[in-house]
Amino acid sequence: MKSLYFPRALLPTQTLPISAPPSLGDARVPGTELVIPLGMGILFLSGLCTVYVIIRTMSRWKTTKRSLPMALRGFPLFEGRPWPTDDCRLIGGVTFFLVSCNMILVGSLAMLTFLRICRKWYIDLGKCDYKLFAFLISLSFVFTMAGIQSFGASKYW
Repeated sequence: MKSLYFPRALLPTQTLPISAPPSLGDARVPGTELVIPLGMGILFLSGLCTVYVIIRTMSRWKTTKRSLPMALRGFPLFEGRPWPTDDCRLIGGVTFFLVSCNMILVGSLAMLTFLRICRKWYIDLGKCDYKLFAFLISLSFVFTMAGIQSFGASKYW
């Protein structure tokens, strides 16, 4: 079995061998009776709202018999006109930050899973798990700040 070694000054880690998890039998995770139906209900409502928006847009497109303006193709409106540039830049920056946090987190978890399953390396950060999340959030923040001037109504469309 290979062990992954980081110098103590760089990142405190502890490598442990992978062992089989204990058998849980019929044990259920507490709260699943509430969380799973609630999540499925919210997912169903989200799907209904999406279908409503698509049907409403299509019906309006068919009744007008012409090309839809950009406002009905997904461009957000604020009191019948596009959002001001600063508001649009803020919303674009927050959206980009959250999406990049999600993508970097999923990528790093995929890498950790690859190392754990394929390479048989188990990385236990112990009490220093916050360093991993601090790195992810910092990297996402840097990416967002690098592109903040590109966000806005005139730049996006």
